Amino acid sequence: TVFLIFLQPHQNVLSKQGLRYRNYSMKKNPLQKLRLLYKKVKETHQQQKIDLIHVFWGQNAVHASVLKYFFSIPYLVHLQGSDATYIAHIQFGIFKNRWLRWIWNWAYRRASMVVALTAFQAKALGQYYSGQDVKVIPYGVDTKLFQPVPKPKSSTYQLLHVASLNKVKNQKMLIDT
Repeated sequence: TVFLIFLQPHQNVLSKQGLRYRNYSMKKNPLQKLRLLYKKVKETHQQQKIDLIHVFWGQNAVHASVLKYFFSIPYLVHLQGSDATYIAHIQFGIFKNRWLRWIWNWAYRRASMVVALTAFQAKALGQYYSGQDVKVIPYGVDTKLFQPVPKPKSSTYQLLHVASLNKVKNQKMLIDT
C-alpha cells in the first residue's frame, strides 16, 4: 500500500473524478493538521500495512519525515519545481533563507529516495541540498515506443496551458509569442 500526501488538492477535479481525499495542507494550524494526518496514517496502517509514503511536492517531506519517525514507513520525495530551487528576483522556491534550507535538507535527507523531473532540476537542487544522489525520472512519453500520427498542417492552432498563475510560469511571454 502506498500512502500519498498532496499539497492542497484541487477539490473540484478530485470530486468530479469520484475520488475520496482529505486535504492535509500545513498552511493553517500546522499542529492540528499534523495530528489529523498522524491519525489517518495510523488508522490506514493498522487496517493495511503502508509500504511507502509517496510525497508529491517536496513541501510535504517534513510531514512524511514525522510519519517515518512514528511508523517506520519509508518515503520517497517526488520534486516538482519550487521545491527544488529558489529564484531570488521573483521570490520563488522553498529555499529562501537559511532556516528553510535547513528544514528541507533535513526532510530530504531522511527520504529513501529523492526524485527530480529533469537533470537540470536535480542540478539546481544541488545548490541547496547536500544529501543523497537525486534520481531523475522525467515526465513525458518515450518517443521510441509512442509516435504521433501525422496530421495535415493547419494555419490555426489551439493551445491549452495548464499551470499556476505565478511569475515563474510567465503566461504573458507565452501569449506574446
